[in-house]
Amino acid sequence: MAAGMLSSLGALGGLAGAAAGLKNPADQYVAYLKSVNVQDALIERFKLQDRYDEKYKIDTRQELAKKTRITAGKDGLITVEVDDKDAQVSAELANAHVEELQRLLGRLAVTEAQQRRLFFEKQLKQTQDKLTQAEQALRNSGVDASALKSDPKAAVTAVAQLQAQVTAQEVKVASLRGYLAESAPDFKQAMTELGALRAQLSKLEAAGNGQSSPNSDYALSDEQRDRQWTLKSKLTGTDSPLLWSTGVELDTLSLDALTQNTDTLRGSKRVEMGAKLQRQIIWGQNEWALPGKTTLTGGLRSETLILTSADASVIPERRMHFIQPSLHTRTAIGKDMQWRWNLARVTRNPAVRDLFNRTSPSVGGNSITNPDNAGNPDLRPEVAWSLDTGLDQRLSEQGHLGLNLFVRQLSDTLATLVTPINGRWLQTRANVGDATVWGLEADVKTGLAWAGLGRDWTLSSNASVLQSRMTSGPSEGNRIPGQARYTASVNVAKPLRSTGGLFGGVTLSLTGPTQLNTSAGITGRDHARAALDVYIGRVQPTWGYWRVGVYNIGNARFNRDRHYADGTGEVWQDRSSMALTPRVYLSVGTRFCGAFKPC
Repeated sequence: MAAGMLSSLGALGGLAGAAAGLKNPADQYVAYLKSVNVQDALIERFKLQDRYDEKYKIDTRQELAKKTRITAGKDGLITVEVDDKDAQVSAELANAHVEELQRLLGRLAVTEAQQRRLFFEKQLKQTQDKLTQAEQALRNSGVDASALKSDPKAAVTAVAQLQAQVTAQEVKVASLRGYLAESAPDFKQAMTELGALRAQLSKLEAAGNGQSSPNSDYALSDEQRDRQWTLKSKLTGTDSPLLWSTGVELDTLSLDALTQNTDTLRGSKRVEMGAKLQRQIIWGQNEWALPGKTTLTGGLRSETLILTSADASVIPERRMHFIQPSLHTRTAIGKDMQWRWNLARVTRNPAVRDLFNRTSPSVGGNSITNPDNAGNPDLRPEVAWSLDTGLDQRLSEQGHLGLNLFVRQLSDTLATLVTPINGRWLQTRANVGDATVWGLEADVKTGLAWAGLGRDWTLSSNASVLQSRMTSGPSEGNRIPGQARYTASVNVAKPLRSTGGLFGGVTLSLTGPTQLNTSAGITGRDHARAALDVYIGRVQPTWGYWRVGVYNIGNARFNRDRHYADGTGEVWQDRSSMALTPRVYLSVGTRFCGAFKPC
């Protein structure tokens, strides 16, 4: 039992097959954690094929997926939980998952301007004071607080005049479009002037929200705290090579948020919010021998979710129950090949953070590529039926080749909507309809003794091609928003050995472009991106190990484009580029046997 926690981009239940379809900008990273390239890296690093006593890597992946739960939220928390009979291995596996995702996380730093904006939004909702409403209306129109105190008439007049100029220029552009081509010099000049006017108006509006005023009367602090308790029990038995197992799991996840607004004119205001998610799981599975060198594994999982909050306006109390059956077969084809298929029903639950009825301002200037984030207490879990089939071939003592086809039918697909609200872009999670996902993945592994690196060094590579189609909802006929078209990785590693010595590895990963077309009239894409990670460590027999690693060598960038139409029908493009800075980590560990003595 172990848990790895990160502050980042909601609570998800893992898909039981390989490489589930990627969903939205937040779920991208969760899906990446569950992808085959991540699983293979963990399998090689911890020798899970031997640990789980599996002949083929595909079975090892499925066993690892059963033992792993990953929950993620776009606005603050990612949790990785791994079950293992050895507590230290469990913790190491959880940390290793975290290492794959941590490079994609950025720091959340709410600027003074955003704090001020959030303060006014909350004040507008909570107060009936006419004066407060008037102040808010003036600030939203672009009037700076200091300018209002010194010369209110000039402040209001400047904003009104500029808004009128923008409107007049938009009308001019619409008129020119009727008889000039967009490549015409006069049309280009008009568009340039319109862009300059909009930029000036944006600066004034930003000043009105406190982004450029050095004499701000407002401040905001926003603190969040997560606590998780987990209790698990598992019973396994056999009187033959076939196993049966059953278990129970009890999880409690508490999330508390404290927001404090400080206003030098009206004093301070403290707002506390809290919610608790309880998960109660009972599961069991059994193996049977079938004719034709086939093994059938049947499983059933019952999961109950209980969501509560002291304040029903934050999150309404909800109770949900799911039954998740699964069937899996393995058939030997000759000495070194097997064919297998898997059928399962799985659910993906919304994150507690996504359910919070609260708004978090964007980091930096608000735009379509950098919007505010709002919770949605009406989110429903995503449900999927998954069918996988494939072949595995053992190539040599260290060699392996696998090919897998999969298809999944999704209901209540979770995705992210971006819409303009009161002059600001707002992003929220929503159920956007039903979808079908299908794809092909391949993986290959070989030893590197031929390269002079020793018999325990390995080279592994994985590639997946994903396709999907929304069958209902606002994006019907398009791909699932945020789903990468392909993923690939190459890994060179020397595994950790309990007998001692150095270990390490390097991984190059590639994530393909994605479509972002959840909202009507708003489209876009995330560009393809690559990342390079390395780590090195040493095992000291009987005592433990140390490991040092670097995520994202090369300072990879995350580029995003968005397209939308304004009131005149003109289509605008907004492009953002986020640098995912390298991160260095150090981990140490040990293991104790009887009488708490080092093993």
